[in-house]
Amino acid sequence: MTRKVLLVEPNYKNKYPPMGLMKLATYHRQLGDDVVFYKGEFKEFVIREIYKELIKKLYNIDDNVEWFKYKDKIQRFIKRGFKEDLKFLTSLSESKFVPENLMYYKDYYRKKNYLENPSWDRICISTLFTFHWKKTVETINSFKELCKFKDQVHVGGVAASVLPNELEKATGIKPWSGLLNEPGILDDNDIIIDNLPLDYSILEEIDYTYPENDGYYGYMTRGCINRCSFCLVPIIEPEYNGYIGMQGQIEYVRDKFGEKRNLLLLDNNVLASEKFDKLLMKSKHLDLIKKQNSLNLTSMK
Repeated sequence: MTRKVLLVEPNYKNKYPPMGLMKLATYHRQLGDDVVFYKGEFKEFVIREIYKELIKKLYNIDDNVEWFKYKDKIQRFIKRGFKEDLKFLTSLSESKFVPENLMYYKDYYRKKNYLENPSWDRICISTLFTFHWKKTVETINSFKELCKFKDQVHVGGVAASVLPNELEKATGIKPWSGLLNEPGILDDNDIIIDNLPLDYSILEEIDYTYPENDGYYGYMTRGCINRCSFCLVPIIEPEYNGYIGMQGQIEYVRDKFGEKRNLLLLDNNVLASEKFDKLLMKSKHLDLIKKQNSLNLTSMK
């Protein structure tokens, strides 16, 4: 059975795309699920979804009108209910069902009737650093209402791993702490989500442009051998893995989504690896290095 899965990143500014959600997109699409990625304000998302339903109705009523041309007016009417927009839109067709549907969906939004019939089977929400706390909590508390089942609202990432109890208290959702690095975490299968390649196509579904938007993102190590009191890494990645091969993931991304300019390794402590020389040589010999593109080592510390 195909599930409707919504992946959400709170509407804060950040440099890198949400790798966790990109892996979840790969995971769910492998399972045949319908996946949507969203980064933006909750109300705008609701209006967008209501517009999708309304536009289908309008074309069924009168397909001689190019309703898509009036997207801004239709969405504005849903949100604001301006009489001049209603008058203009109803003048485009002689059907009495046009104003009826416009009024219905305007009230549907205003009265929050969309909360009575949630349409998403699963919603996954990422979190970043705790200084985005307010925005993160607001996002979770808003979007959780759009999911059919409360236990299918999944929250993960940095803030979720560092302050899981506080986040659960603020949202009522028990977050996932750490990595999705074991089989069977979300469903009854043997897929390890953290090992999956990234789905870059979801970045085309949003208006937001990440400053680092043209790279192969990944890890050649995980965790850190140190346990510094100020550092979050031991909480998020408690076990150190000194070598992770990336060649296969890079080839997958290149074949499916096209060539990327940079290789960005988001390792926390690559120097601690006993296979550092092997990692360095492996990085140097990746095809994109031969093309004189850049290799960036980015630390979370």
